Amino acid sequence: MDMHKPKPWHGVREFLKEYLIIVIGVLTALAAEQGVEWWRWRERVGAAEVQLARELSASRAWADERVAVTPCLDRRLAALEDRLLASGSWTPLPAMVHPQIGATVYVTPFRNWPAEVWRSLAADGTVGHLERARQVGLGGAYIQVGQLDQQQRQEDSEIGELSLLARPLDLDRAQRLAFARLIERERWRVRMMSSLSSQISSRIPRLVKVVNLPGVTLDKSGTWQACRALGLLKADLRG
Repeated sequence: MDMHKPKPWHGVREFLKEYLIIVIGVLTALAAEQGVEWWRWRERVGAAEVQLARELSASRAWADERVAVTPCLDRRLAALEDRLLASGSWTPLPAMVHPQIGATVYVTPFRNWPAEVWRSLAADGTVGHLERARQVGLGGAYIQVGQLDQQQRQEDSEIGELSLLARPLDLDRAQRLAFARLIERERWRVRMMSSLSSQISSRIPRLVKVVNLPGVTLDKSGTWQACRALGLLKADLRG
């Protein structure tokens, strides 16, 4: 049986020619593969930017709501504390009426501060394909969003105790002071969250193009409506 034998190279020039053809072929294939990968990540980053804009737009809306109702919340807490520290039996203040929750002593916005998109993009590596400065900027914004979410959850777990003040009570001095301490903690939290919210509200438009979310307007906020009904929406803060 005849066997095909490889043709021997005829000198260094032919060897270099064959070698150059192989190297060029390999480099062309690698470049093509990298080009496809670059284009794929470019499309993924473009889609991610749209998702991030929507997610951060929601956080900005909740931040604006927080800033807007801060004077009301501070005044409400101050009125509760003044009534507690006054002499005589406890008599309830006029209720704050939330359209979903109903009549209550004290109510604050409880929102979903979203970060699912950011966490997903960090997990699948998309964040790593953003410019370094953009990664830092977005990461800082989401740290603040996380802080607001944490503070809000702590707030919600504590302010339910104030519901006891919805009816007349005989409170001794120790009980009054315990309520006053709770109110002071909440007043500090309200102002701290307002400061963080103000920072987020000004920071987000520098990072993404803010979009209007359907049905998300301040006048639809239940806390805003409860505050407005009691005439507590004033610009200046007590103390």
